[in-house]
Amino acid sequence: MRERLQEVWVPCSIQPGAFPNERIVIIKIDGEEWSGFVPVDFIEEKEKKTGPTRVRAQVVEQAKDKILLQIPGDALMATLLSISLEEFQKLLKEINL
Repeated sequence: MRERLQEVWVPCSIQPGAFPNERIVIIKIDGEEWSGFVPVDFIEEKEKKTGPTRVRAQVVEQAKDKILLQIPGDALMATLLSISLEEFQKLLKEINL
């Protein structure tokens, strides 16, 4: 059985995708940028709640001071997003607010 990966919600901006069930997602965090097409099931849009629009991501690797996140969908460039452990801890705190 596969181990369940830790999930985190990452703030993002969105634009309409080519199909009604997807959005173009743009993430700018910790000096990094990720963009791609993401199914709407993985997005928490502003219209549904207060606060920023967020996309669900999975932790795929943790190094001493970096975390690699995988965003669901089809990336336009890099498939993984690398953020600092400090930024990751901020995201975890926001989940629990």
